[in-house]
Amino acid sequence: MSDETRDKSWRDFMFTVDVVLASALAREDLAEAQASRAPSPRSLRFNLLAASTSEEPRLPTEQWRDTQQLVSASLLENAGELRVRFQAIGYAAMTRVAGRAARMVSSDGGIEIAFRFDAEGRGIAVLADNPGVRRALADFSIVLD
Repeated sequence: MSDETRDKSWRDFMFTVDVVLASALAREDLAEAQASRAPSPRSLRFNLLAASTSEEPRLPTEQWRDTQQLVSASLLENAGELRVRFQAIGYAAMTRVAGRAARMVSSDGGIEIAFRFDAEGRGIAVLADNPGVRRALADFSIVLD
């Protein structure tokens, strides 16, 4: 086995370890946030409360906000993917999230994806467009790392 092949195998292994650890941390953070009624300083929860006549929740066409009113989310549907754009609302929210790594985690485990807020408090998560992900968007959290 060449050195290049060995290095690639090692990088692939380390990437897998990183993903497994991030997933475990996200699940732990979500369980902790759900166990406590008080909002976690590291977690921002989005919960769609609107009634729907179908099994799939109707996703908002306008921006919606987390339960603490610190971050807004907007959805853009694009060729088999859903882009969720996040924006900090106000100075206090921006100082809390700007430049930070975050994870979008749904309560049902259907979504677990890492992203980063930029210096202006904007972030984006790209998701597959399928019924499971659409259902998961009805109740998710942003966990700040």
